[in-house]
Amino acid sequence: MKTITIIDDSHLDSNLIKVWLETNKAYNVHTMYHSGIDAIANAEDINTDICLVDAHMPLLNGVNTITILLKHHYNGKLILMSHAFSLKCMVEAKNAGAHAYCHKDKESLINTLAKAESELVCFDEKSFETWKQKSSVIDLHRKDKDPRVDRLNTHHHKILSYSCKGLSTEEIGELMNLKKHTVEQYRAAMLQLLEFKSLAQATAWAVANNLVKPGDVYTPQQNPNLD
Repeated sequence: MKTITIIDDSHLDSNLIKVWLETNKAYNVHTMYHSGIDAIANAEDINTDICLVDAHMPLLNGVNTITILLKHHYNGKLILMSHAFSLKCMVEAKNAGAHAYCHKDKESLINTLAKAESELVCFDEKSFETWKQKSSVIDLHRKDKDPRVDRLNTHHHKILSYSCKGLSTEEIGELMNLKKHTVEQYRAAMLQLLEFKSLAQATAWAVANNLVKPGDVYTPQQNPNLD
């Protein structure tokens, strides 16, 4: 039975991947870290056969996490995962010394793990090409989109959407199964990626780029008795 370490800032994704792998009965999830920084702090203790690393994490992304783990002489196989394929991310993963790069879904992950056991490196380029073809029609309509849109991962998009709707940090945390400080970290990272200083700026930008419908933006009710 192969032992696995999962490094993923999403508690939901981590637990889901754990279920996928342990249902397979060929893998045992030994440890889970919810940030690259936490994993690096415990790098000397990570000695599992395989390490699954999420590509898009705040503060320290997946590629940098892999690079540092290798400097700490991690001897297992490193696999970078992502909800959305990126050719740039794939190339960076190869250059960093990862053994594989795959889509973060059950079928892709299990197939990649099986291949990684018998091959030195295996990158899911076929799946990337399939995803690219499916996305090409959408991309034709987004030639003029702000490039900052592509900087945001799934969690950033959700937090931005919920924030625009006026939900509190606690409410967002409950909906996304995240702790309050994790939501705050995501929001701060999102603003930094977008190069904004306030949520109001991010909200206006989100509406302008069709990420949020104008009617969904929360507007505090004004007191009609006030001038």
